[in-house]
Amino acid sequence: MPSVLDNGIIKLIIDEPGENYISSRFDWTGKITSIILNGNHEFLTVEKPVQMDVSLFGRGLYNEFGISTPVGYDDCKPGEWFPKLGVGLLKKPDEKPFNFYQPYEINPFIIEITSNDNNIEYLIHPKDCRGYAASFRKNISLDENRIYIDYQLENVGSKSILTEEYIHNFIGINNEYIGPDYKLEFPFILDTSVFDEFVNPEGILELTDNTVNFVKKTEDQFYIGNAVVNNVNSGSWKIINGKHKVCICETVNFIPSSVSIWGWKHVISPEIFYRIDLNPGESANWQRKYELYTITK
Repeated sequence: MPSVLDNGIIKLIIDEPGENYISSRFDWTGKITSIILNGNHEFLTVEKPVQMDVSLFGRGLYNEFGISTPVGYDDCKPGEWFPKLGVGLLKKPDEKPFNFYQPYEINPFIIEITSNDNNIEYLIHPKDCRGYAASFRKNISLDENRIYIDYQLENVGSKSILTEEYIHNFIGINNEYIGPDYKLEFPFILDTSVFDEFVNPEGILELTDNTVNFVKKTEDQFYIGNAVVNNVNSGSWKIINGKHKVCICETVNFIPSSVSIWGWKHVISPEIFYRIDLNPGESANWQRKYELYTITK
C-alpha cells in the first residue's frame, strides 16, 4: 500500500520501496506519484504518454543517483557488483559503458521506514561492495503549501564516492498537454551556447532570457542537456499553467552542478543536479523544497 501525507492543503501519495517501480534506474525511496493541491489540482504525470509498465518507467517525482557517474562502475569487472544509491547493488553484465536505461540485476538495499501524517523518513542501511558503502537517509515532510525533501549521505566505506543526484520531475498539470498554457522560468539567463544538447522539434521551445515558452503542442520529445549555471548561490525553477492558474516551483539549498530540461507532449521535467564528492568518513546534507500555489493572473 502507498503512503499518504496530507495536511489539508497538499496531499502526497508515495509508493513503498518494492511497490510498482522496481527497476534499477530510479531511487526506490520516496517515489512521489501524486501531488494534489487544495483537493483539485494534480501536478504529476508519467514518463511515457501511455504508461506501459509501472515497474520499469518513471512517474511523479523520481530521484536518481549516478545517471552519468555511477559509483564503482569503472573499476567493476563483468559479473561483479556496483552500488546504485537508493536502489541496491547492481551486477555488471559486460564491458559496455553504463547505460541508465538498461535494467540491471539487483540485490536491493535494506530500507527502514518511519512515518506520520505529515512526515516520512527512509533509512537505507549500507552494504559494502568492493570498498564502496554509504548510509543514506531521506526525509519528506509537509508544511502548509510546501514539500521538503531532506537528504543525508554518509560515506562509510573505504573508497571515495563521486556521483550526482537529481529528481526527474515528471510535471503535467491536471493532465493538460504541453503547449502555450505552460511557462517554465529560471532565476538565471538561458544561454544555448553552454548547452551540451538542444533538441527543439518544430521550434516548440522559445527561450527568452530566463523563460522557456512552449509556443505549440508537439508529438516529439524535447531536451536541453546539462546547461552550465554560473553566478548563482542556489537553484530553482517554476512551472506556471495559465489555464488552470496554478504554479509549482522547486528551490534547492546548493549550487547546481548543471540543469537539464526534458519533456514530451504530456510532460515537462526540469532537473537540478547536485554533485556528490565524498571521501571515506565524509557526509553531505542537502535539501529540495517544492511550493505549490494558485495565481491570479
